[in-house]
Amino acid sequence: VTTVSPTYAKEILTEKFGEGLDGVLRNRRADLIGILNGADYQQWRTTNNKFLPSEFSSANLTGKYKNKLLIRKEFELPSKGKRTPIYSFIGRLAHQKGIHLLLETLPHLLSKYKIQFMLLGTGDPYLENECHQIASQFPNQIRILTEYNESLAHRIKAGSDFLLMPSLYEPCGLNQMYSLRYGTIPIVNAVGGLNDSITDINKYPRFGNGFKITQLNKKSLSNAISRSIKLYSNPNKLIRIRKRVMKIDFSWNKGANR
Repeated sequence: VTTVSPTYAKEILTEKFGEGLDGVLRNRRADLIGILNGADYQQWRTTNNKFLPSEFSSANLTGKYKNKLLIRKEFELPSKGKRTPIYSFIGRLAHQKGIHLLLETLPHLLSKYKIQFMLLGTGDPYLENECHQIASQFPNQIRILTEYNESLAHRIKAGSDFLLMPSLYEPCGLNQMYSLRYGTIPIVNAVGGLNDSITDINKYPRFGNGFKITQLNKKSLSNAISRSIKLYSNPNKLIRIRKRVMKIDFSWNKGANR
């Protein structure tokens, strides 16, 4: 019995995550294994990528900044230069993805900090409407794009500084892996594959690759974003971590072997 990450293999043995199958899975515990999903780096690459207007690499991050300027220009976000980080969310607008928590947390952070936010996704009409309502309150800081658009997903990810994934549960998740390859640092809830693929920068400064929250609430998410803002204010450290995360290998080589 296989599933898509080691942590999720443990989680589905519990009533909270087992969706009614936890008893069956506990009886098959000896046969259950979680193998982390892999990323397709032929598609998610920073050079020779038809979706990216400017290519870049861990050796030369100039194109990363150009992509940021271009995505701002494309969606008429006021240009704040290098001083203002862009946060993004890309995915289904569903309760499972933690959208409700983002909507609770963002207004305070947007008022307190000079940050910008972009969202790309479709889903629950109520959540779509709520996103547009908040965007109307912060016209110079938010862009909401309720559509499915593969090319745009690449451009937003490449132009963002941080990716938000406060999922209630996430069997594996792939966006955090894609964002790492694009030098975009993930902020995640420590569940499923997010827990297995992301190591907190503050807790493990020598090899951390993102920011993790262990309690899914407004205070914890605000704290993680505040920590990321502090990192952003230290350009040398940010560049060093960007280069580090872009070199991490989440290809299928390891997973296929397992």
